[in-house]
Amino acid sequence: MLFPAGEAWRAAWRTDPDLALYAADGLHPSVAGTYAAALVIHARLLDRSPVGSPSTLTLRNGAIVRIDPAVAEVLQRAAEAAIAGDGGG
Repeated sequence: MLFPAGEAWRAAWRTDPDLALYAADGLHPSVAGTYAAALVIHARLLDRSPVGSPSTLTLRNGAIVRIDPAVAEVLQRAAEAAIAGDGGG
């Protein structure tokens, strides 16, 4: 099964080149980058669109992760495009 998270990142950057998908170290994904990858994986495994996924998540440890709703929408659409195979371009 292919999880095109990298394609979702590229599609998101085409919409907003300033999205910070890498963490400050320039190597690891940021919270937004992790969210984008998770959208792809979740949507592919459940065979459903990532559009409309929640932008506020509660982790098992009780931590709450919030993605700005406007950023979440860009990432959701990018994930959808990546899964569709057109990369969003």
